[in-house]
Amino acid sequence: MDKQDSTATTAHADEKQVVYDDHATNLDNYIDKDGERRLVRKLDLWLLPILTLAYLACFIDRASIGNARVLGLGTELNLKGYEFNIALTYFCLSDD
Repeated sequence: MDKQDSTATTAHADEKQVVYDDHATNLDNYIDKDGERRLVRKLDLWLLPILTLAYLACFIDRASIGNARVLGLGTELNLKGYEFNIALTYFCLSDD
């Protein structure tokens, strides 16, 4: 058994040991700055136009239903009390 244990320790002694510090304050050793910059740029180019269009659609819907109420949507649909507010809440949540 001693012979097997000694071969196991010598096999590990030949390998280069990498020490990881879980409490490291300097993350420069772990993060590829150029790779991170490319990833953030790619995410910005893909996500920002989509999110901008979604925000625009939500704004148009909110403005449209507000204008419809001023023009008499509530009276034509016989909405009473909080029914219009409930419809407005559903209408705005469906776009997000």
